[in-house]
Amino acid sequence: IADPVNGGYGPDHKFLHPEAHDLLLYRHETTSESEFLDHVTLTLDKMRNSATYDSEVGGYFRYSSKADWSEPHREKLLADHAGILMNFLRSFILTENDDHRQRAEEVVDFLTSTISDSSGAPFFGCQDYLRAAPTLGVDSQGRTTRTPGGIISIIDDWIYTDANAQVASAFLEASWVFGRPKLKQRALAVLEFLWTNCRTADNGMFHYHDGEPQISGLLNDQTLMGSALLDAYRFTGNQRYMGQAEKLGKLVLSNNSNPDGGYYDISERGPGHLRFPLTLLVDNGRAASFFLSLCDATGNPEYRRAALWALRAFTDDFAPYGVYASDYALALARYMSSPLTIKLEARPGDSDSRRLVRAVRIRLGQYRLTLCVRDSESSAAVYLGDGPERVGPIFHAEEIISELAASLQDTPA
Repeated sequence: IADPVNGGYGPDHKFLHPEAHDLLLYRHETTSESEFLDHVTLTLDKMRNSATYDSEVGGYFRYSSKADWSEPHREKLLADHAGILMNFLRSFILTENDDHRQRAEEVVDFLTSTISDSSGAPFFGCQDYLRAAPTLGVDSQGRTTRTPGGIISIIDDWIYTDANAQVASAFLEASWVFGRPKLKQRALAVLEFLWTNCRTADNGMFHYHDGEPQISGLLNDQTLMGSALLDAYRFTGNQRYMGQAEKLGKLVLSNNSNPDGGYYDISERGPGHLRFPLTLLVDNGRAASFFLSLCDATGNPEYRRAALWALRAFTDDFAPYGVYASDYALALARYMSSPLTIKLEARPGDSDSRRLVRAVRIRLGQYRLTLCVRDSESSAAVYLGDGPERVGPIFHAEEIISELAASLQDTPA
């Protein structure tokens, strides 16, 4: 699937596929094999240096019709940019490639300047381009002339829950990597807007807000919002976020469960495509990851069983799914790993904190890691585990070895 020349996946049309990069970066961290990281960095660089990147106003177009990224379809999706931002951040942590830091900041700038809500909280759905109507005229000989219209930008100003939740998660990550606390504040404001304006107590999150909340009960909205709330808990320690995530998890168990395995994409039937509940691979991969994170945050084994319910629904050959199996594959790998909580105490943006996290990811990548970040004016330090037997503080990356974590592990979660 991977294109070793142009980067990306597949022989012709190239979509951005940040979820595939997530899987390859995870494989690099768990195996230390460079080929996985190399393909991600190749792809990110090829994308950025091609016409698929909009050099005029920033942002990445949705896909290219040619394998070398030279013929983009001129539409930019919010969810894609959340994923690309996470890809650049994670690559920067692993490589200290300053180009990838700058490119991550470019994505942040695009999101905050081009597809932002004027309130300074949620983000709009996409930026698209249309050709304006032609201009008709008359030449010197009385003949009608037709001048093609120019290209104009339009913004879909609906606020989509799933994409905004993904941006919130990415901004939380960016806040400590860059040392920009306003990104953390923005992320928490997005989550507050969604929880207040796009939710019903009985059916959870609505899909979008166009002045009023619309379409409740979609699986992706519940799990991506739940994952973002757990990220907010990791970065703040505020139990309220964990409680909100748990409410969404219980709603999914109650409203979306397929009795034959997995979770339906909708909780109630509606018009058009919403007439038929489906159990989809991508959606269930995301659901499994959410439930695993919820298990690790709460210590409730019910949620690990909920993750298995999502995973066990798919037992056939995954080859036909191609790159679209990435979310499921990552969830399955995480399910097979033992959990380990890592607490980082550091000044936001501190380069020592990145060295420590890089060592954690590479040397302890075999675990299902939960990184909790706390601001501190002291020297950057990490702790392994979160109970009375935790190990730390550890100030030097070379001191992070797998034997330390193994001493905390009695049995898998």
